[in-house]
Formats: sequence, C-alpha cells, structure tokens
Amino acid sequence: RQMCIRDSINAEYGVQWFYLMATYHLTGVPPPGGSEPAGLALVIIDPQVDFHPPSGSLAVPGAVEDTERIAELLDRHQDKIDRVVVSLDTHHVLHIANPGYWRDREHHWPAPFTTISAEDIKNGSFHPADESNASWALQYAEALEADGRFKICIWPEHCLIGTVGHTVQPVLLAALERWAHARLRTVEYAVSYTHLRAHETPEHLVCRLLLEKKKKKKQEYNKSAQYKSNR
Repeated sequence: RQMCIRDSINAEYGVQWFYLMATYHLTGVPPPGGSEPAGLALVIIDPQVDFHPPSGSLAVPGAVEDTERIAELLDRHQDKIDRVVVSLDTHHVLHIANPGYWRDREHHWPAPFTTISAEDIKNGSFHPADESNASWALQYAEALEADGRFKICIWPEHCLIGTVGHTVQPVLLAALERWAHARLRTVEYAVSYTHLRAHETPEHLVCRLLLEKKKKKKQEYNKSAQYKSNR
C-alpha cells in the first residue's frame, strides 16, 4: 500500500514526471510550471498506524520495515526531494464497507472479509442496519458490479477519522516533520481517492455525484451506440 522512489533519486526524467503527475491526481494541484515537471516529488500511500503490525486493525506484513525505509530515504535525501504528498485512507464508522453498516438475517454484523453482492441484498441475506438506506445500498452494489470487477467487501474497521489508527506511523511522521523544517515546505495530505466512491449514505454528496456521473456516461454511450446503429 506504500509507494516511493526508493534509492533512484537521480531517476530519469520520465520517472520524475510520473510522480509529479501522481501528486496532481491526488491533490488536484498542478505541478509547478503547469504540466512540465519541476523538481522531484515523493508520494507515500496510506502509511497509517492501522496498516502496521502489531496492533493495526488491518496490519500488512512488512509494513513497519517498509515505513522505516521510507523514513530513512526521506532523511537521506532531504535536499533532493522537493515535494512530499501523503495520502490517507479515511473512513467514518458507518462506511458501507464496515461491519456495523450491515446486518444478516439474524441481525448480526457480517464478519470481516465477507463479500456482499447485489443479489444478497435483494434476497435479504444482508441488509443495511438503517433500513432507510436499503435502496441506496442496492444501487451502490449494482454500480460496483456493473463493470464486472467488484463486490462490496467488508473490512475490519480501520483508519476511522479521529482515531490513532488514522494517524501516520510515528517513525515516518517524525521524518516528515524533519523534512518540512529542513526544506521550509509543507507536507501535503490527501484523502485516498478510492474512498471518494465508497462512503456511507445517500446524503454523501461525493458518492452520489460520482454514481450519477457514471450513470450519465453510460446513458451517453448507449445513445451514441444507438445512433451509430441507426445510421
């Protein structure tokens, strides 16, 4: 879940451009000078406490060692790294992929790593704890499955806003602060993009807009295909 430019600080232009553009997609802020690369950026993906053994709720084997290597790299190349962007996996407690959002037929929470399909919702195997979200949950599951790639997967609660698990792992956090003081620049933090499409309720504007945008694009595609077939 973590990405960095290991020891290739003197990487070729193309690699530098890739990381600068990655920061653009994470933050929406264009690289200095527009689309042309200017300096070297380090992008670190979700280096949070909950992904680290031994106590993280969704700990990834090897994460501690990876994070220590990233901190060492950042310290060693403070003068060469011009921009640092850190994404943060971010959830509310009633995220649609969290156990507490759902109930099974016996009104129990689903176990972590359970998958829930649109058909499961239709046949009553699982339903939202808040029944007013039933149609929304079905719509969301169907949208996920429309591309034939995903179903709702239930994860252990992790990276909940305001909890220790949401914070950056302490060894890396200290290195980020050293970099900021040494370079007189601010570390940029961004919510992970993947969770802009997976949040909790019908009132969650971003999720609603993204699903509506996807539906609109599909309708436009169907109209285009129909027009071509009628020519």
